Amino acid sequence: MENKILTISIAAYNVEKYIRNTLESLIVPEIFKDIEVLVINDGSTDSTSLIAEEYMKKYSDVFILVNKENAGYGSTINASIKVARGKYFKQLDGDDWFDTENLIDFVEFLKVCDADCIYSPYWEIYEQNGKKQLISVKKPVENRIGVNDIGMWALAFKTKIFVENRIEITEKCFYTDTEYNLKPLFYVSTIKYYNKPIYCYRLGVLGQSVSKEGWKNHYHDCQKVALIMMLYYLNTDAIKNDNKLEIEKYIIKMYRLAFLLALDIYDRTMQREYRRFNIIVKKEFPYFYRKGNCKMFFLVLSQYKLWGAIRIFHVLFEKSIFL
Repeated sequence: MENKILTISIAAYNVEKYIRNTLESLIVPEIFKDIEVLVINDGSTDSTSLIAEEYMKKYSDVFILVNKENAGYGSTINASIKVARGKYFKQLDGDDWFDTENLIDFVEFLKVCDADCIYSPYWEIYEQNGKKQLISVKKPVENRIGVNDIGMWALAFKTKIFVENRIEITEKCFYTDTEYNLKPLFYVSTIKYYNKPIYCYRLGVLGQSVSKEGWKNHYHDCQKVALIMMLYYLNTDAIKNDNKLEIEKYIIKMYRLAFLLALDIYDRTMQREYRRFNIIVKKEFPYFYRKGNCKMFFLVLSQYKLWGAIRIFHVLFEKSIFL
């Protein structure tokens, strides 16, 4: 039952180095009555749970700690949705944080808002040098959100979108933030823009899934999520807004990302894996195979000695990935 304005769901796995900073950014007495913070400890083996418990004991009306077995990022969202009491739902990774000052105004904005989806600019902060960059998003035109503005850091959804449409995120899998970004977007009717950054996204953390090493270790999951979203797109009866084209572009972007990985990480075994992946897409999802138009890039990949050509295609392809 709703009795909060905003549920903040924190995916926490072995983030003892960062979680205190994350939780401190949410210590805002002015809005305690309006928010709940769900810390979903995904089977951490460090002191993440103990640190979160400190905050739960001190601010018991705001912080809720849920300890569970490790099942990956998607499982933390699923666990949160089951108990969320907020009208709106916003995801936060355990090594990131919110802009505290803007969070106060954001909650006030949500109090008088009734849109299904809210999105806003966000900060990117680089771990090594502390460089901070504002990532802008464009205002929606007739409830349409641009493909480049679809991202977990920018989005908040009405909680009931997840509940009423029985949205579940794949567990024990990397890159499922794509599912979080897209699945609820299928069902929203109205979208509003909030003009201040809320999310502070930390980049350059060792072992991060978006690092080059992370891509190399988990490329099967990238393929898996791309196939899941293609199937979800084709099996959903109707997209209840004007974002069908943007959702389609995002799925194609992920499909193409598989080929960028094969180009960027020069590994013959991986490239053979992507050839097999491409065969699956061609057979099971011919629409996305045609739209992705990746055949020419594998023709280049088949010529291993043409390294210079591969790098040229990589540059051209990278520039076109966002359509």
